[in-house]
Amino acid sequence: MSANGQRLYQTSTQNRQMSPTVLASIQPDENGLIRLTFQLEETPRSLYFGPSENIERKNAIESLLQMAVAAIMLIHAIYACILKAIKPAKKGILFFALAAFFAAASVLISDNKVLGYFIALNSEWDKRLTYLFYAGLSLSFLLFVLRTFAPSYKRTVRVASTLFGLYFVYLLLVPLSLLHKTGFLLAVAIVFAFSTIKRGFAALFGSTGGCLQRPMDDALPLRR
Repeated sequence: MSANGQRLYQTSTQNRQMSPTVLASIQPDENGLIRLTFQLEETPRSLYFGPSENIERKNAIESLLQMAVAAIMLIHAIYACILKAIKPAKKGILFFALAAFFAAASVLISDNKVLGYFIALNSEWDKRLTYLFYAGLSLSFLLFVLRTFAPSYKRTVRVASTLFGLYFVYLLLVPLSLLHKTGFLLAVAIVFAFSTIKRGFAALFGSTGGCLQRPMDDALPLRR
């Protein structure tokens, strides 16, 4: 990026940090004009103009809100892990904890890229981790629902785990250029996960006459 012919900011292709960047104050030329020139490989998610103090304050507030949401998700994950330790037989609780963790990670890597404050991420790993977190959230929530409310859907669990496992390997190994071209696969994975959840609930409600029954091992003991 340059202003009035003077270079202000530049990143290399190999080392582009994903944390938000606030540029120094830009002074107008003798005519009172500021001519900005951008050379971008891809369109940025957000670009703000104004006093640097206002932009820094806005980034700080948004980052704090993102960290607060992520902290709530992590608290749910920790609570689920405690419940899993109390009731080891409940496999669905573990997948809920994973879903909460991936939800927190997805929040931190989106918008203001708060994760970049804690871990140095270049653009390649930012893209790969974004896809991994959202795919992991979809799979974890799918397995949580099936393990908790439809334990008989074992074949669906195996098929979903295999397909998502292959997709995870694909996200880690393929070149970044190919990952950009096949970004639609993430949408396919999300649609597959939540459509499977919808079909599972539809079958469950249909087989119980519109009422969701508790699993037998969760049933309350009857008193005489």
